[in-house]
Amino acid sequence: MTHLAVFDWNCTLFDDFEPMLDGTNASISLFGRPAIDAETLRDHFTMPILHGYVALGIGVDEYLSRHEEAALTFLECYEKGALDCRLKDGALDLLLWLNEHDVHCLLLSNHLRENIDIQLRRFQIESMFHGVSGRDQYDASFISGMDKQERLEVYMNKHGFSPDKAFIIGDSEEEPEIGNHLGLTTFSITGGVVSEERLKKCNPDYVVHDLPGVKTTLAEIWSI
Repeated sequence: MTHLAVFDWNCTLFDDFEPMLDGTNASISLFGRPAIDAETLRDHFTMPILHGYVALGIGVDEYLSRHEEAALTFLECYEKGALDCRLKDGALDLLLWLNEHDVHCLLLSNHLRENIDIQLRRFQIESMFHGVSGRDQYDASFISGMDKQERLEVYMNKHGFSPDKAFIIGDSEEEPEIGNHLGLTTFSITGGVVSEERLKKCNPDYVVHDLPGVKTTLAEIWSI
């Protein structure tokens, strides 16, 4: 049976932490809050998005009253900055290596699918993914809950993937939580929107600081 590689996009394959921070600051400024620094974001970012804003001191009702405006403000600021971002070091090499070994690659993200597709075409890597699962729009469900786990479970069942031959990697708490629930090997990568200390508390199988480290580990555990 084919192995499965499940990738988050933002701050995992795509080196976009700065526009993530800038977008967050643009959004929280709507609520009269001062800008935060990288450490503060990494200490407080969480999913669903609503919980992240509450962690930053914005009340539930206060956020809900302007959540659509906040989402659009974030996206407008983020997308401008993302145009200048590159893939993370080692991303292309890892994807090429996985494809050479017939590993099925899935991109699983909470970001807008159409915006991800634009970046995949820009880097000419769309053919390296057998599937791309993102959001059609930032709607109310983006506030009330995340469905990445449900989407992955459906995808694995549809294509017959076994958890013991699959891994998931991301920079947030979602990926180890999803992987631990479904039985996948889990990688957490540092340098994204969640601090290394918080990532370790989620008990991923591996904490890595770069993508070449993922390739080295996979070559050992999958014997490829």
